[in-house]
Amino acid sequence: MRDSPAVSAPDALFQAALARHQAGDLPAAEAMYAQVLAAQPRHAGALGLLGAAYVQRAKYEQALAWLNKALKADARQPPVLNNKGYTLFKLRRLDEALAAFDAALALKPDYAEALNNRGNVHRDRQDFTSALADVDRALALKPNFAEAVNNRGNILHKLDRLDEALAHYERAIALKPGFAMAHFNRGALLMDLGRHDEAGVCFDRAMALDPAYPDAPWAKAMLHLLRGEYAEGWKLFEWRWAYEGFDVGTLRMREKLWLGQTPLAGKSIMLHAEQGFGDTIQFARYARLVAQQAARTVLVVQPELAALMAGLDAGCEVIAAGGPPPVTDLYCPLMSLPLAFKTTVDTIPARTAYLRAPADKVSAWAARLGEKRKRRIGLVWSGRPTHRNDAHRSVPLRQLSALLQTDAEFHCLQAAIRDDDRAHLGSIIAHDKDLRDFADTAALVTHMDLVISVDTSVAHLSGALGKPVWILLPFAPDYRWMLHRADTPWYPTAKLLRQPRHGDWASVMETAAGELGKLL
Repeated sequence: MRDSPAVSAPDALFQAALARHQAGDLPAAEAMYAQVLAAQPRHAGALGLLGAAYVQRAKYEQALAWLNKALKADARQPPVLNNKGYTLFKLRRLDEALAAFDAALALKPDYAEALNNRGNVHRDRQDFTSALADVDRALALKPNFAEAVNNRGNILHKLDRLDEALAHYERAIALKPGFAMAHFNRGALLMDLGRHDEAGVCFDRAMALDPAYPDAPWAKAMLHLLRGEYAEGWKLFEWRWAYEGFDVGTLRMREKLWLGQTPLAGKSIMLHAEQGFGDTIQFARYARLVAQQAARTVLVVQPELAALMAGLDAGCEVIAAGGPPPVTDLYCPLMSLPLAFKTTVDTIPARTAYLRAPADKVSAWAARLGEKRKRRIGLVWSGRPTHRNDAHRSVPLRQLSALLQTDAEFHCLQAAIRDDDRAHLGSIIAHDKDLRDFADTAALVTHMDLVISVDTSVAHLSGALGKPVWILLPFAPDYRWMLHRADTPWYPTAKLLRQPRHGDWASVMETAAGELGKLL
């Protein structure tokens, strides 16, 4: 992914620094580059390689500062532009990353590394045609370029061309047997294919090759949790804090992390949301267990959930994230609470309903909905388009047509309806303009006889409210739904309807329509 810029005006100290850099001794190399720069502040080679060293250590903000200084000293450095593009890609500044790679390739059109890296940007921008074109050009220049073979596999994986993707990962491994990322990617694809034992072997191999590579142990955590092996899974789940793509939220804690290792009596503790809305709803159930032990419990949640969480029967304070965090003796991320309480499948705190909608909003929605004439069925067929697995968990509305033939009153529970779906609403009653936060959604759900939802936050909300909910799952489900079950210990009122084959929503809808017909 990264390479070193050409050396300009080399001298003995710079060459010694370069040798230490190439030997992998980054601290020594950085110190020596700093000495070069003390004597020659505009030494482009030292500036660029110091930036490259920070890239290697994943210190991307510092890397960007040094790379920009190198380009100010000499703008015509393709390797520095390539490293800058890679850094911006890691910082998720995709438009700027694309511009940096374009600049590198304008200077050096046959630059295979920059082409491969630009392909990654196109892939993450969902421009798969351009992504494949760039990676194919890189491979035409360097046919045995293992990183480009691996990245082509990633693009094909995104396109659901799974057999082709698998072949690319295996070729990347054949070219570079110690390529931990390719072993991980192969395991992730095997998970999607339901080949879980083989996936576990891949993750173990990636961890053995690179013990500091966080993706593999976190993926192994998902595998354990999917299998209901909670003792192993929750421990490895803590690797999420090292995972590059993990959104740790806006709170940065200084207080002492609590993972169940000390008694809470007499202590104050902050619990904070860390991932998506559904995750917060699912794991907020633990606040009650914490509050039973601690002197003071503060739950910090996303602003959109704050009004809803005020109805959490837990004996804790609820505040919206965004302001200064409360001062407490201890803190714990919400999704670390299963580890703190040593949760197994049999000990999940599964009260039928642990949330309730605000009474005033329930009354307001009753007036808005009017007299009930038929069974009311709430529908959710898509979630946030930016979700990493949205292509597999969301369903085009037109695929729900079999469900809509039943004699019921259908209500859309989504706060956002995609343009392509709006034309297919038909008799479905939309409420998107009236759903301002999750308290509104909860109040609307309260008036439904049944909710049918793909794997989104509304599925969690319905289960937390104790509402009957059918959750439509892809063939490779999220870890929390485990395998081969039609129920879930997390939500006693939920029924799980699973794809029998990868991408087969038609079978799921046929089953759901048949079940709904019987119910009505």
